[in-house]
Order: sequence, then C-alpha cells, then structure tokens
Amino acid sequence: MDAAGCRFEPASDNSLRLVGELSFASLSGGGPVLPELSGPTEVSLADLERVDSAGVAQLIEWRAEAQARNADLLYTCVPEQLKQMISAFGIEALFVSSAD
Repeated sequence: MDAAGCRFEPASDNSLRLVGELSFASLSGGGPVLPELSGPTEVSLADLERVDSAGVAQLIEWRAEAQARNADLLYTCVPEQLKQMISAFGIEALFVSSAD
C-alpha cells in the first residue's frame, strides 16, 4: 500500500478500481491523484476497505475534477457501508452500483 493508504489501479479500458482505505487518516498526506481520463470512466469501489466522511468528500471532489476535465466519472460496486453513508448524506445521485 502506498503512503496515502489508497490507490487507483487500472481494471480495463475506461475502468479503474480504487483500492485501500479512503479516510481522513489516509488522505491527510494528500491522497492519490485522479489519473488522466479519456471520456466516461467507471471506478469500482468494491476494493475499498474503509471509507469515512472525508473519503466521501474526496469521491465528490474527484467527480468534480473529472467534470472539469470534460470527463465523466461513474462510481460502481459501492460497498454497503458507503451506501448507508451516502444515503444519510442525501447524495445517492453521485453514486451508481452496477454490481451488488
């Protein structure tokens, strides 16, 4: 695991997976940088070990950054714990679960 606690890994064409812990502690050192995107890109969240509210904020920031680059970031395989958090925050529209 890198110093940031999580990382993006390529999964297939126009598809990434986010691996590790996405939390205040793991992001305090800066966190991973969103890779270059070409068009719509799916990011699987299935391999996230832990996510807290700082991690949710980072997911929203990455989506905004992608849109600023004229790309679309689509989160998939959202873990149950994260689904509960985004439901409580009322931001379900930012997340899609294509493989539960």
